[in-house]
Amino acid sequence: MIAFSGLRPAIVVSQVVLTFGAAQLAGAVAAAHFQQDQVNAAQAALTSADHGFESATRQVLADGTPHSAVDPVVAMHQRLQGEAVPSSNFFIDRLRVDALQKRADNTRALTRQVAATETQVEVSMHQQLVESVKTLRDHVDAANLAGVDSQAYAAFADSIEKDNSQLAIPRLEQQVIDQVTAKDADLKAATASKVAADQAARIAAETAAEIARQAALALENARADAQSSLQIAQAALARAQAIPVLKVADNQAAITALSQALTKALAAKAAIDQFRTLAQGLKDQAARLNNLVDTRQATYDLLALTRRELDAAQNAKNDVTAERAQVDALSSQLDAAGD
Repeated sequence: MIAFSGLRPAIVVSQVVLTFGAAQLAGAVAAAHFQQDQVNAAQAALTSADHGFESATRQVLADGTPHSAVDPVVAMHQRLQGEAVPSSNFFIDRLRVDALQKRADNTRALTRQVAATETQVEVSMHQQLVESVKTLRDHVDAANLAGVDSQAYAAFADSIEKDNSQLAIPRLEQQVIDQVTAKDADLKAATASKVAADQAARIAAETAAEIARQAALALENARADAQSSLQIAQAALARAQAIPVLKVADNQAAITALSQALTKALAAKAAIDQFRTLAQGLKDQAARLNNLVDTRQATYDLLALTRRELDAAQNAKNDVTAERAQVDALSSQLDAAGD
């Protein structure tokens, strides 16, 4: 009985120690499970953030945001994914949890940055749209000055401004910009065509006017030439008529007929060819009369020269009686020559 009584306290102490140890172990296990739950939650949050980033990236690219705007943010996300995370510790895993949570926060920040990038592109493209519409309106003004009917283009610009006052995704903004650009190209082409047509018409009119002016000048010159030729022919006739022996009746009749024809042509405002024909006829008559008188005078000059040569030969004691008689006979024929 005494021995049993002495063992009881020892057993009780042992039981207490075992109970305390079991409690400590249970607490450690519970703490480990809690830490693992936190790690799992942080990892799930990071995975969700990565998926959100990738989804946002795909969406903004599908919306038409250019790769050049998105790629820098994607590169930052790739570098973030490549950073090392502290390894798990059975008892203390706070560092890993904090690292995972920080990476998830950074990933969500990059997701917001992707969205902000698309917004920046939208703002830039909307400004491009505003400028393209302004350019179209400027070309509407130019078209109006050129005489092009541009009402439809002005109405188009009004509708674009009304329907696109707010930002839109880049793809839609680009479609509208392309529509405005195409419309502007059509208007510029129409304006250029109208300007070219007007210029061609103006050149044609100027050319026609110049041709008409040249024709009028040529006609006036032909008239003046015919009138001048008449005066020259009449002067030649008077010169020939001053020598009664000359036969110029036919020439006089021809000049009279040409003069009458010229008077009628002037009154009737005849064509240029008729004046040129009359002028040529009068010039021919003047040439014939002048040739007749000039030939006669040249012959008299030759006669005088011959007589001087005969006088010189006679003074030199040469017998020129026969030659002088021959010359005297030719002189008589010359005096009587009428053509």
